[in-house]
This record gives sequence, C-alpha cells and structure tokens, in this order.
Amino acid sequence: MKPDELFSKRLLFFTGKGGVGKSTVVASLAVLAARRGKKALIVEIETASAMRRLFSAPFVGFMPLEVANNIWTININSEEALQEYVEEHVKIHRLAKIIVNNSILRYFFHTAPAVAELVTINKLYSLVHEKHPHLNGPAYDLILVDLPATGHALGFLDVPRVLKQLVISGPLRKIIDRYERLFTDPELTALNLVTLPADMPVTETIEMFNRLKSAIDIPKGLLIVNAMPDRVFDEEEAALLARLGGTLASETGTANAVLTGQTLLSRQQRSEDHIRRLVEQVKMTVVTAPRILSGRLDRDALGRLATAFSGALNMEQA
Repeated sequence: MKPDELFSKRLLFFTGKGGVGKSTVVASLAVLAARRGKKALIVEIETASAMRRLFSAPFVGFMPLEVANNIWTININSEEALQEYVEEHVKIHRLAKIIVNNSILRYFFHTAPAVAELVTINKLYSLVHEKHPHLNGPAYDLILVDLPATGHALGFLDVPRVLKQLVISGPLRKIIDRYERLFTDPELTALNLVTLPADMPVTETIEMFNRLKSAIDIPKGLLIVNAMPDRVFDEEEAALLARLGGTLASETGTANAVLTGQTLLSRQQRSEDHIRRLVEQVKMTVVTAPRILSGRLDRDALGRLATAFSGALNMEQA
C-alpha cells in the first residue's frame, strides 16, 4: 500500500506491542481524516477507553459518541454486543433480553469458544454497513479499530478462518463467510502495525508479521514507526562530530557540547538501524511519526501529530 492510499480503505485495523502509542496514532489519524472532511469512527474493544482521555470525553460506551467535529468513538462491550446480536435474529427486544439473561444460555455464551469475538465482529460489520440517516451513503467514511495488543489481536482477526473449519454449512456458516469477506476484502480493509524504533517492539513486530503472513489472510496496510527521533545530523555532520570528539576533548565547554551531539547522533543511528531492520524483514510500507514533546497527550498534541502524518502520508493539508 502507498502511504496516500490509507484513507481509500474504510475499515482500518491497528495493532502493536503494548506501550508503542497505538491509540495515540489511531486518534491522530482520525483527526487528520476529519480535517479532510471524512466522518471517522474510532472503535475500541472491551477496554478502558484511551479515547475518553485523549478527547476529554465524558464517557465512551457502546453507542457512538461524537467527541470532535467529524470524529466519533465507541467502545464495544461483548455483553451489549451479544444482546444486540440476539435482538437482530430474534427481532423482539423483550424475548432477546430473556434469552441473554437466561443463566444456562449465559453459561454457554461465556464458555463456548469465540462467542465474544463473534458478536464483536458482528457489531463491526453493522457499523461498516450502517447508513447515514440523512445522506445517501454510509454513516462513517472511515472506521479505525484500535485492536488489543499483538497476541490478542491475532486471535481476534483469525476468528472467521478458525470458525470456518468448525462450521461446515448452515446459517451460521453464511454469517462466518460474511465476516471473513469483511476482513479479507482488499478494497475495504487494511491491517496496520504500530511500533517504536527500539529493539523489543521491532522484534515483536517482525514476529507478528511472520505470523500474519503464514496464517491470517488480511490485507496489509502500513507499518507505522511511532516516536521517531528527529534526524539531527546528516552523514557529513556525523563524520565531523566524530572528529571533534577527539580533537576538542580537552576544552570543557566544547567537549560537553560534543558529548551532547554524540548522544543525539547515537540515538539517531540506533533508530535508523531499527528502521533498516524493519524494511528488510517486514514487507510493508514504512511510515514514521515524530516524537511529540508534550506535557500531556491532548487535542493539541493530536493535532500536531495529525499534521506530521499529513506529510508522512503524502497528503496535502486540507
């Protein structure tokens, strides 16, 4: 995928090792999409909502909430998704509630494999196909799914494929096929990986890509390297800095300045080494996002990161 093609998809999944700033990346991309006139929905799945903090929202729950102009958020809870799923098929709200609250059936729902994932995917499917109440078109132009960290995300994305092996025919098989088409449609969907320019996140990203390549048939999007240090020195300046380290070491003030420069250069070189490793082993387009220096991650910080993404994705400012 080319960077400027990201918003041509409607369903964007994001995952990565915990602590890489995945939710911040998702939120800032939603800000960029909204600037470009798109109605963006951020989906979190059964988690303490990061979007509530990032957008200073009073609450993020099962119903979409508009937290900024053209940006909505939702936090899918499997209990509510289950009730909605039953209501879709039973059609009578009161009867659906009786079914969901039945103790025997509840035990089945909680112990049967992949039920929580299945009803969550059903909710995603509904959001993708939801129509705008007043306009001729979808309710949301772009749906950004902030998946759990790597291991759980892989299991979630693999649910349709696994269930296909267990359910050979019948109505449930038709539903599973529908969900698999949602996940594997290259015109609609893309999975994006988020990482940091550091050893452990890069290693885990490479491992995840290899697992995706061998097991899960979902279209690959971008590999986003978050918090990339600025490139302070070019090659000529780096060579000069190395020479200065030896010739000016006796001059205390100059030596301190050189030491600071060498520290920055070392960080820059390590980050660039990690990028080269990713490019060699992960066959996805790499996009870097800068480190945003801010006392707290708020709307202003998201706006600055969105502006940086506009350049990284080769998108002109709207």
